[in-house]
Amino acid sequence: MVVLGGVVVAGCVYLVLMEWTRFKRDPSKLPPLDAEVASVDRWHNGVTLAIAALSIVGALLAWRASTDFDAAADLSRQAVDMGVRYQAVRALSDGRIDFDARLSLIYQEHLRAAAALTERAGTTRDANAAAGIDDTSQVDALEAEARVEGAIARHLAASFLTYSPTIEADGSVTYDRAANAGLERAGNADLRTLDPANVRAVAQESSVTRRVAQQLVVAGALFIAAMFFLTVADLGWLHRRLFAAIPAALSAMVALAVLIVAEF
Repeated sequence: MVVLGGVVVAGCVYLVLMEWTRFKRDPSKLPPLDAEVASVDRWHNGVTLAIAALSIVGALLAWRASTDFDAAADLSRQAVDMGVRYQAVRALSDGRIDFDARLSLIYQEHLRAAAALTERAGTTRDANAAAGIDDTSQVDALEAEARVEGAIARHLAASFLTYSPTIEADGSVTYDRAANAGLERAGNADLRTLDPANVRAVAQESSVTRRVAQQLVVAGALFIAAMFFLTVADLGWLHRRLFAAIPAALSAMVALAVLIVAEF
């Protein structure tokens, strides 16, 4: 696109130089050329080709700008979708961690209850033996309750969604929420993909693409302006052609500069 724009700009500059040479040679106030003379006039034919080329460049830039605007809109929607999905996945991950943190407290209660009941059963058994009591019903009941609490604790131990807690020697349970949350996020492929840094990168790409599209629109408008000035120059009186051809060349050169900035 830059090469094509450069060729068009070179053509416009050449037309200005051609008209400048003619104007210096003959600045007479002459009316526009009639159709028969214009058909064989080199400057008129050059302007016709330049206008056609400017029309093509303007159409191509409009198409490119439209495509880039669509791409920028798609990227913007993708960034928003990624942000929403990240929040949803993050909320689910945090919810699993919170669930396990609460479950660890319940797990600890049943572990301690099982340990306490087992200890009471042993103490009661020793006391009964010292007193010569043969009735073991109380000890059996305590041991039965201890087994129930132990069974509940084992069931809870298999119910953790992320990471199991650490069981201390005294039966207390430690669940490091912060560390486990970090491990859960690091191991979650969706969270890595939807990381805010990636979302910002997509949003930045959308912004850059939109800015390029806007620059392409400006370049296209300037090329169209150059086409307008050339048309005025071609239809006007001969001694005024130069004053319309110069703005046409300037518009085309500025358009080319904007196009170069957009492309590079």
